[in-house]
Amino acid sequence: MSAETIDSTRPAREAVADEVRAAMARRRLTGRELARRTGKSQPYWSRRLTGEVAFDVDDLSSVAAYLEVPVVSFFRDGGANSYYDGRAGQAAAYGLAA
Repeated sequence: MSAETIDSTRPAREAVADEVRAAMARRRLTGRELARRTGKSQPYWSRRLTGEVAFDVDDLSSVAAYLEVPVVSFFRDGGANSYYDGRAGQAAAYGLAA
């Protein structure tokens, strides 16, 4: 993966929020339902789902577990390419020499 595929002008929190919302939509899970199931408020989740506030690892883990997807599935660069390349690790993910 080349570094050119990562949009460095857009905050990562927004890209992650986009992926979480897309995964939720595929499962027809609303922010209200997520709040009910996690015990956290709807405004709490709304701020994260809009990218206003970054998700923390525990939040991503909770959402991923509920959706039955790996946490890494939320780290995309607009669709097809994952930020993390499991074969070569973090260096390859950002276009760096391993």
